[in-house]
Order: sequence, then structure tokens, then C-alpha cells
Amino acid sequence: MGRPVDLVLFDVDGTLIYVAPDPRDTFLEACRSLGLDLDRAAVDRGYDATTAFWWEEGLRYAGDEAAFWLEFDRRVLEAAGVPDPDGRLARQVKAWFPPGSHLNVYPDVRPALEPLRRAGLPAVAVTGNWFRHPLARLGLDDLLDGYVWAGRVGVAKPDPRLYQAALAAAPAPVADPGRVALVGNDLLDVEAARAMGFRPVLVDRHGRYDGDQAGDGVRIRSLGELAGLLLT
Repeated sequence: MGRPVDLVLFDVDGTLIYVAPDPRDTFLEACRSLGLDLDRAAVDRGYDATTAFWWEEGLRYAGDEAAFWLEFDRRVLEAAGVPDPDGRLARQVKAWFPPGSHLNVYPDVRPALEPLRRAGLPAVAVTGNWFRHPLARLGLDDLLDGYVWAGRVGVAKPDPRLYQAALAAAPAPVADPGRVALVGNDLLDVEAARAMGFRPVLVDRHGRYDGDQAGDGVRIRSLGELAGLLLT
């Protein structure tokens, strides 16, 4: 019997990669190095107040990630009580965040993707992030056939156009959406898979969900379960 799918789509943030150390801790350390009298509570207020900026204006900066993060840091500072109208302080804070410096690959990712690659099962990464992650630097580009991010398409999750773009990035067309698996770490990914007619695979490393929440899909605790699920 052949394998059950012809294409795997992978969510990125929280599925393939995670953020560490906590950017808020780094932000606070940067501020203290500049002699700013802030504590973690103030930084939290700044970040919480600036969250909407990501969703409401991130797409406008999709072609200039550096400009986005400079404005983001400036707004965090101001919401934390440090006026920075010319962005001078924000530029100094931003120097503490080299591109991709807080991105890490989960330990189970490469051992899980390598068998799929050897078996010839195409894999495409698709993320709701406005900006492209440095997958080559993270050592993942050789295991993926394509990468689609929200800023490139101009829509956010769970807009079907994002997933249509991911299908278009595959090396060969897949006529039956039921032969596409969408692997993600939250219920938004499950809902998107259902809407597109894909097979949902919910990666629940931390036991946040129960089996029923995956619906007609599958809940796994590690990507190490994928080969047995998708190749047999």
C-alpha cells in the first residue's frame, strides 16, 4: 500500500522553530546597558501594548524587516515610559537583536524531516509570519522544497490564499487536497487544514490539547512520529 499523502506542509513558528532566550529579557538587558531605569514589568507593558502593531501594520513593512523592528522597539520603549521620538534609543536596542539570533530549531525537527526527504515526500514550510526566517542559517533549507510566508503573499493565517501559495510552491501539483498533510502546533493550523480539505496533524509537544481537538486529524507529541504516520 502506498503512502497516504503526496505533500506535507509545515507551520514554522512553534512547529519547526522556537524563540529563546525570551526577547523581553534581552530587551531589558539592552535597556539597562543604556542606563534606562526600566524593570521587567515595564518591558512587559511595552510589549503588550505593541502587540497590535504586529498584526495591524506588519504587512506594510513586509519588504523591510529592519525598519519594522526599529519601529517596534521604539513603540515598546514609549509604551514602557521612555519617549524616543527620533528612534535613537531604539537603534541601540535593536543592535542586541541580530537577525535570527533568537530563533532555534526544535531537536526533533531534523531527525523527523530527513526520513521524509529520503522517501521523496515533498515538504513546504508555510508561516503566518510577516518576515522570512533564515532557514538556511538554521539548517533547514535542504530539507524543504519551498517556503511561503505571509508577507510574501500579502495575507495572514488562516487565509486560504496563504495555503494556495504553499501548494504552488510544491515541486509537483497535488490534485487531491486530502492527500496533503498540514502539520502545525495550534488549533488555528487545524482549522486551516479542515477549511482547505487537508489532513490536520497537531503537534502537541507540551500537552496543551486533548485528542478530540485534533478532530478528524491526528495529535502527536513529537515530530518523531511523522514518518510512521506519513510514510506507511
